[in-house]
Amino acid sequence: MKPFGWLNTLYDLATEGVFTRNGKDAIQSVKDEKLYKVLTFMAWKTAKTDYEIAVNKEQQKTVK
Repeated sequence: MKPFGWLNTLYDLATEGVFTRNGKDAIQSVKDEKLYKVLTFMAWKTAKTDYEIAVNKEQQKTVK
């Protein structure tokens, strides 16, 4: 997410809906959430993606 800046990251998190609360739209919910929770979720999402890429690479090695 780094090359896309904070605004695109905010919108990406808003579309996930993890932080959406009643009475607030998705974007405001992310903005109002504690920074630690947002950064923790972003770190998990990045680690999950990295793991999936590594698994796919290993699977492709076994297919060849």
